[in-house]
Amino acid sequence: MRRILRNRVAELVAIKARRENRTIYKTTITDETGLSKRTVDMWMANQVTRFDDNVLLTWSDYLGCGIGDLFIIEYEDPETKTHPDERLLDIA
Repeated sequence: MRRILRNRVAELVAIKARRENRTIYKTTITDETGLSKRTVDMWMANQVTRFDDNVLLTWSDYLGCGIGDLFIIEYEDPETKTHPDERLLDIA
């Protein structure tokens, strides 16, 4: 199976928003972290393919997590080109 690295930033931002009982917009993130709008947009859309150490440390500090918590490895079935969870939906 092919491994796919995905970031969890959007999920972790949602958790932070619930924990702090507030809405966190992308502009809020740029204001509070100093990250550029483009960087925040790319991370929130899970479109990042290169990882800058300063950006990783900024996300880690902002979200109150370790760098490893920012990512998850998913597996794709090479025969069907689908994620295993998608096949489970077909069975149900």
